[in-house]
Amino acid sequence: KGINVVKVNSAIDMCNAVKEKFADCDILIKAAAVADYRPSHIEQHKIKKGFSKNIELTQNPDILKEISTVKDNKIVVGFCMETKDLIQNAEKKLKDKNLDFIVANDLSSEGAGFKNDTNIVTIINNDGNVDSYDIMEKEEIAHMLYSICYIQTERDDFVTVYERKHGDIQGKETTVKKIMKESVAQTMTKYFYKNL
Repeated sequence: KGINVVKVNSAIDMCNAVKEKFADCDILIKAAAVADYRPSHIEQHKIKKGFSKNIELTQNPDILKEISTVKDNKIVVGFCMETKDLIQNAEKKLKDKNLDFIVANDLSSEGAGFKNDTNIVTIINNDGNVDSYDIMEKEEIAHMLYSICYIQTERDDFVTVYERKHGDIQGKETTVKKIMKESVAQTMTKYFYKNL
C-alpha cells in the first residue's frame, strides 16, 4: 500500500525509470547493486555446447552519476560495498557522484553484506561527517536512514526551532551537526517506542 513498483529488465531500463521518477521525488535512496557491464550482443538462440566464444562487454550507465547532474536540492543517497579501504573508497564515491550521503559497508565483516538480515554500516555525509554503527537489523538501518534523510530535508526548520530556544548558532557547524544527530535519535526513539 502506498508503494509504486516499477519493474525493469535491464540496467538501461532502470536508468530510464529512475530518471523519469526522479523529478517527482524529494529523496532518492539508490540501494540497487546494478551490474557495471552487460553483454554487447545478445544471442537470439541457444548457444550450443562446444562453441567457444569470447563475450564482449559494454559498460552500463552510471545511474547515480547521471542523476547527480540534475539533482538540485534533492537528497541523494548511494551505497558502497568494499572489502578494503572502506572509508577512503566511500568518500571518493560520495564526492565523484555528488551525493548527500553514502552508506558504506565492509563485506569482510561478519554480519555484514547480502547474506544476512543484519549489516554493519558507516554513514558519511557531504559535510565530511563519518558515523560508524554497530551491527543492526537491516530494517533498523532503513528506518535510521529515512530519519536522517527526512531531517536533512527539514534541516533549516530544526535549526530555527533550536535557535529560538538557545539563541543564534550561525556559523557554528558543530552545533548544527549535533542538532541533526539529536533529531535523528529522537525520531528513531519514537519509531522503536511505537513498534514495541
